Amino acid sequence: YSIHLTNINTSNHSIQAFTEILLTPKIEGLEQVTLELKDLVVDSVFKADGLLDFEQSGDTLYINMEQAANIGDTLDFAVYYHGFPFHEAWGGFHFSSNYSFNLGVGFVSIPHNLGKTWFPCIDDFTDRATYDVFITVDNNLKGISGGTLVNVADEGNGKLTWHWAYEHPLPTYLVSVMTGDYVLYEDDFFGMEDTIPITIYTRPTEAGKVEGSFSKLKEILQFFEDKFGPYPFERVGYTGTAIGAMEHASNISYPNSSINGNSSNEWLYTHELSHMWFGNKVTCSSAGDMWLNEGWATFCEKYYKEVIYSHEIFDDEMRTLNKDVLQKAHVTDGDYWALNNIPQLYTYGSTAYDKGGSVANTLRGYLGDSIFFEAITAYLDEFAYQSVSSEDMRDFLTSYTTIDMSSFFDAWVFTPGTPHFAIDSTKVTENSGNYAVDIFLKQKYKGADYLADDNILEIAFVDEQFNFITDTVHFSGRTGHSVKSMPFYPVLVMMDPFEKIGDATTDNFQYFTQPLEYSFPETYFKIMIDQLSDSALVRATHNWVAPDSLKVRVDSLRLSPYRHWKIEGIFPDGMQAKGSFFYDMGNSLDNDLILSENDSVVILYREGAWDDWHEISQTRQGAWLIGYIIVDELLPGEYTLAVWNRQWVYNPEIIEDEVVKIYPNPSKGNLTFEFAERGNYDVFLYNTNGVLLENFIVKGKKKNWKWDGNQAFKGMVLVKIIENNQLISAQKLIFN
Repeated sequence: YSIHLTNINTSNHSIQAFTEILLTPKIEGLEQVTLELKDLVVDSVFKADGLLDFEQSGDTLYINMEQAANIGDTLDFAVYYHGFPFHEAWGGFHFSSNYSFNLGVGFVSIPHNLGKTWFPCIDDFTDRATYDVFITVDNNLKGISGGTLVNVADEGNGKLTWHWAYEHPLPTYLVSVMTGDYVLYEDDFFGMEDTIPITIYTRPTEAGKVEGSFSKLKEILQFFEDKFGPYPFERVGYTGTAIGAMEHASNISYPNSSINGNSSNEWLYTHELSHMWFGNKVTCSSAGDMWLNEGWATFCEKYYKEVIYSHEIFDDEMRTLNKDVLQKAHVTDGDYWALNNIPQLYTYGSTAYDKGGSVANTLRGYLGDSIFFEAITAYLDEFAYQSVSSEDMRDFLTSYTTIDMSSFFDAWVFTPGTPHFAIDSTKVTENSGNYAVDIFLKQKYKGADYLADDNILEIAFVDEQFNFITDTVHFSGRTGHSVKSMPFYPVLVMMDPFEKIGDATTDNFQYFTQPLEYSFPETYFKIMIDQLSDSALVRATHNWVAPDSLKVRVDSLRLSPYRHWKIEGIFPDGMQAKGSFFYDMGNSLDNDLILSENDSVVILYREGAWDDWHEISQTRQGAWLIGYIIVDELLPGEYTLAVWNRQWVYNPEIIEDEVVKIYPNPSKGNLTFEFAERGNYDVFLYNTNGVLLENFIVKGKKKNWKWDGNQAFKGMVLVKIIENNQLISAQKLIFN
């Protein structure tokens, strides 16, 4: 394509142009060339020796050849056109004051490609071409595109024509044009293969802010070359636009507001720069595979911070990304989607960007850094200036690494949702001074009825002095078993301690040396340590899958269908702590658990998979639909939200038989419980709103047991007594 924008009228938002097209047929007997051109009117189509017949219908331009062309032939013609270019809220061809610019894709338009808004073309992700762009503007303005600036020709009539040439073949959406009163900032980057010019065009008002906003650009370029190979285009270019950002090849559209003199949007220009490798050098072959562009750019915008800043910053941002995927992506995108088959309504949604970024990082953890970066660089070189599918990536990585990537791609790319991995239990056996550790693993899956195979997971073994040894386990399906030999007795065994995979968990651990309160990031859990005599290690894991079900059913008690916690660590003797667990009927958290104000939310606890869920001493802070549940004595184990139906709690079928007698009724606050048999009983007191007032355990050493109320309850109170997870008594009492 040689695109000639001969007149760009920023006053009435129109253009006049012609595009010369040189093409070769890929089929025999081509009699008609079909191109796309949106909202612009074709005046004529010329070839070297005259006019060609054409038809324009909607966004399609049909050009009739005088004689059929065959494979290997060359067709050369020019399309002259004019009109008012299309744009949507984001993509298309825009005018802003005396500036004009294009954004090569639209978020609303389907298909999304919008090269067709300013030149006739084959407008998809797979058809590639080279380009020359000629932009005629007033002498006091600049015309900017990608590639290399060939020359600026003085037309002699107060006009200049800026000629830009692209060296590498690109899809149409990656070609750019910007015009206006721009100031040029220039620099050079000394790359691994060549010196790369840096051009940053801004409005005069942003000219003095460039260095502050792009202060680490060269470091970030060095990062990309170190990880993914040489910069793949003629120059590094950014041009300020009223809206953006858009990864046009070698000439990124970048929002004027982000050129603000500081590094607050450094992540954004890094994201767009990463597209020079992921999206521009190698392009997704369809909109459904957009994660190959945007997911990898999202990974890059996070990962560069580990190299340039710190591992902790990267961990924090990736943890937040994973949490957002697990909590929100299926909500904002309407459902759980496989990465390779995202409906076009959600092409530029959370699944492609955020889940795609999480899966890219998970692939890194699966392969390990040395294999990962080498293999991805080789992938980019193998498919340079081509379009690829997820299957292409899978097959190449399998071939290059000799690791069969089928199971990984089946689970993480080709299936909606996310795998969930956990340690079900461990057993330690001493053996000749070493310790054999049996690890029993289990898998669930969030968002699909699926179980992943060939899983590779890192496990940490921790001794009393907090020394870590890590190893990997491999398993497939619902459960797994692995045995590892350790030189010490592991007091703690943790799954994926350093958060290398983006499974359906949000977790992190922390060391404590003194009493304090600490909120574990992105887990909806806070620890409140009241007493600590020695150092402690505590890890909180928020599991984004349903907990195991009750071993013994309890009427009108529902467990969360969506999430639960595991609290583990090294708790020294004498440590006293409370735990605060957040619940919320909204915000895509507990809306499937708390259905109405008749549901009274509680926390249930179990020590491990061998135990059953049961209530523990707790208080609730907040309303029925949002708040915190404070567990009075935090112990290692698992915790889940559950609800009692308040109507049942308050209006159950009252059980008043000879099993338990409670008196006096009415009461001033003191009660006597007379049990028919010795046993272990859980006693719960609820008010008329279904709020748990008191919970205590009666040991079965005697039949009669007295309770001296610690607080003055008033009015009607429901007393429930549970033995072996079965309700054996429910009685209404009056406190006065």
